[in-house]
Amino acid sequence: MIMYTSKKGVYTNPLNIFGHGGGKIKRKLIFAVLIFLALTLALSANTVSAVSQNQTNATDKVQTTTQQVNTDTSNKTEDSTEKVTTTNSTGTTSTTSKSSTSSKNTSSSNNESQIAAGSAAGSTTTIKVLIYNGAYASANCVSGLKTILSNANSNNLVSGVKFTYTTTTKITSSILSGYDVLIMPGGSGGYYYLNSGSISASAIKSFVANGGGYIGICAGAYAAVASVDGKYNGWGIAPNVNAKVVSYVGNLAMQFTSAGTQLLGRSGTITVNHYNGAAMYTTSSTAKILATYADSKTGYKGYADIVSDYYGEGRSVLLGSHLELSPQYPDILAKLIAWAADVSTESSTTTVSVSQVASAASSVKSFIESNQRLPNYVTISGEQVTMSEFLYLLTTGTIQVNSGSTTAITVKNVDSATNSTENVESGNILKSEYLKIAESIQNFINTNGRAPNYATTTLGKISYESLIYVFSRIVAFYDDNNRLPNYVSVKSWSSQTGGSTTSGSTTTDSSLQKYLVATSNAQSTSSTIKNLAASIISGKTTTYAKAQAIFNWVRDNVSYSFYYNTQKGALGTYSSRSGNCCDMAHLVVALARAAGIPARYQYGTCTFSSGTYGHVWAQLYVNGKWYYADAVSTRNTFGTINNWNLNTYTLYGTYAELPF
Repeated sequence: MIMYTSKKGVYTNPLNIFGHGGGKIKRKLIFAVLIFLALTLALSANTVSAVSQNQTNATDKVQTTTQQVNTDTSNKTEDSTEKVTTTNSTGTTSTTSKSSTSSKNTSSSNNESQIAAGSAAGSTTTIKVLIYNGAYASANCVSGLKTILSNANSNNLVSGVKFTYTTTTKITSSILSGYDVLIMPGGSGGYYYLNSGSISASAIKSFVANGGGYIGICAGAYAAVASVDGKYNGWGIAPNVNAKVVSYVGNLAMQFTSAGTQLLGRSGTITVNHYNGAAMYTTSSTAKILATYADSKTGYKGYADIVSDYYGEGRSVLLGSHLELSPQYPDILAKLIAWAADVSTESSTTTVSVSQVASAASSVKSFIESNQRLPNYVTISGEQVTMSEFLYLLTTGTIQVNSGSTTAITVKNVDSATNSTENVESGNILKSEYLKIAESIQNFINTNGRAPNYATTTLGKISYESLIYVFSRIVAFYDDNNRLPNYVSVKSWSSQTGGSTTSGSTTTDSSLQKYLVATSNAQSTSSTIKNLAASIISGKTTTYAKAQAIFNWVRDNVSYSFYYNTQKGALGTYSSRSGNCCDMAHLVVALARAAGIPARYQYGTCTFSSGTYGHVWAQLYVNGKWYYADAVSTRNTFGTINNWNLNTYTLYGTYAELPF
């Protein structure tokens, strides 16, 4: 059994069985140990049978623990071959799950139906998850998955969805019946899962083929692919995915693809835990790469770390790295499980109407013409929308107005253009052409997760800034006239703004300059800080990705220490790798400023699970928005606070330099 001994997922392996990976190992000693254990278990089973006539043979008993509402240890039924003991402990209002129930879950299912009958129909969907916890599975991985699912429920990470989980030491068709998703966690290796007598390959393949979902992590991914190059064939429930064996243990960088951003609401890179997990590649466009290895630690930079595929009527998601271990990412895993269960997560997104976009377009048009630059953001229905996000709304709105559609438009997380370029002649663009440009921009954003640097037209290349202005004028015309214009006039951005290319730039707005200067405790001009910042943001092409990388580095590499006020500053915190909230904020601020990203402090009283206290956190300015960057807890992500209540805190001050 592999043991995980540190919060960073450093493992000890006393038997020297290098698992989670896909390679075969020397097995004589292991076979001897297994034979001994088998004899021991057989003797134990006979003893148990003699003591209690109500128990089946130990080799046919499956221990399960299910989370639902009421504790009820009486929900036990039997079929002719297995005994399944189900212990209910938490649960919520649910609609009927898409999987059929079996006799072993009848009592539980009836309870759920009664709860649903007294609630608003369709208010919550319950996804039933089965986690393998038998031979060769890592107990730490299973424990991490339980924590992830509990976190997803308590923090409502997937809107309208609740998860229940069950662990099982054996996998058969009858056990799988009634569940929506099977998770095969990390363990000794995919090869061992494939050859385990406790795991029925035909049952798993039938389960997925008939609409079940599959999540394979590390060893579970190796076992599920079509082929592990040069080693063995997997179950093939991700038929369009192959894997290469990796030998690397430790943290590494994972980067989201545009498909991953669209599904998971994440972009840029994050630090993840890795233990010899697969480097995967696809053999068909049916399979989608959601995230890749962003560095060379595995030897396979650019290969897939997370990939999705289809098998029959079901869906599979494979992960090389361990998002269930520290640092944990419950939001990502929860959304992947929901996708595997074929449950839509779109209800958690913000939508706006075409008329709201049209009204905002009129405001943006007026701002540009009055100030000769783009605004940092526009507020639509109380939501701050960046200019890159607004370009998506403008182009989508234009297309929908032309087609007569009144469907609400989803506000997407869109990074800004990376290198705006323009070489355009003055002239007019007809309606037929600007509609094609709108479709091109929309497709680019959906594919790349960012705004384009320019659009190619009959007049030449129109820059990112000009595109926002042009489509603001088009949609503003619709706002005034209830129809689209027959053409739109185009000039170069520089001729309209006197040479200004500011588009909410974080480094040119004079009001932000005070958030870029070095201070006595945020020593952003120190060579140590500058070099560290440069190494952290290396390879990052967007401001958001740089800010996220800085936040992640401090969160994952500096431990929290309790003391009052500033004692170390950024340099001292970096040197000691520890600090309180003030000093961790100093390091975040210093690194951000060294990277040219405006950063500031906020101070207030915040309610944590342990009580209400004074607290300091950082905020970073990216693409026209201030993002929370509270690095004191691994539960927090860039822009999101999970360790204290944002709805009840009292803000006392916002500072360019912390006064205490």
